[in-house]
Amino acid sequence: MAVHRQQHGPTLRHVIGLENLPRPLAYVMGGGGSLGAAQVGMLKALDEVGLRPDVIVGTSVGAGNGALTAEQVAGAPARLREIWALVYRDIVFPHGARQQVKMLEPGRTHLFDNSGLRRFAESHFFHDRIEELPLRFAAVATDIDTAEPVVLTEGPLIDALLASAAIPAVLPAIEVDGRRLCDGGVVANVPVLQALELGAKSMVVLDVKGAVPPAWGSYLEVLTYTLYMSQNRQRGSEIPLAAAQVPVVYLPLPRVARKNMFDFSQTTALMDDAYPVSVAFLQSLEIPDGQPALYGGPGNWPEPPPSADAEEKDTSAQPDDEEA
Repeated sequence: MAVHRQQHGPTLRHVIGLENLPRPLAYVMGGGGSLGAAQVGMLKALDEVGLRPDVIVGTSVGAGNGALTAEQVAGAPARLREIWALVYRDIVFPHGARQQVKMLEPGRTHLFDNSGLRRFAESHFFHDRIEELPLRFAAVATDIDTAEPVVLTEGPLIDALLASAAIPAVLPAIEVDGRRLCDGGVVANVPVLQALELGAKSMVVLDVKGAVPPAWGSYLEVLTYTLYMSQNRQRGSEIPLAAAQVPVVYLPLPRVARKNMFDFSQTTALMDDAYPVSVAFLQSLEIPDGQPALYGGPGNWPEPPPSADAEEKDTSAQPDDEEA
């Protein structure tokens, strides 16, 4: 008779070392457009482990996912999945005939309006201001005039999220407290240093870009390629700096993340594929006494656990001990 084993996510007793992560613990959520859907699967794996952050620091789409998580930590992955199912390209990057006419206006500094994105965000948040969120949260943007990161921990929530996601020349800059702000990914796409500034003693990084080169098939992708190269340099220099001071748990990317950040047709696959990869990583994780180090990193690709169907086939193919 075949033996059937039910698959479950990891638990703290199976994940040796997560309980040793010093507090405060930060979730650091990177930018990446549509690739941000992968963070839903990552958060689901972390939720099943029983891990809870003390602060969330996010850039661009990571700020949006992070703010939704900070607003309702219990059940956040399920809520995020429902919201991502409603996201399509024209909400974020509208490209109809009317939009094309606007792109020809003299003095225009960006390709797309953010009015649809603003309406979408306003319809899904219960809180108006960052400081009202139940969990401590920060959105990271870039000051256009100084080229320095700006960590937004108070003020209008939607403005902060739009500023953090305002890709230069693609979406309009946002003025916050007299400063012109654009996408935090220009200077801090994976804001680990900003998490340290906020007092984090350990962090879990949810990076959805990693070291994977972007697709190169449209003017948008060409336009953002230079930004991508800058983000790779940031990652290479800043992650080791953070890991020298605190434990940095760096979740791996799902393989489907080798897609372009403007393609919103892959979001379900990103959510689904990120979960088992994160589970496999967490099940193999050991953090001795909360020692500062980098645990994981871009390009770390553990094999996901076999599905229940695969296990059934494997076990049914072998004779039972009793029959043998």
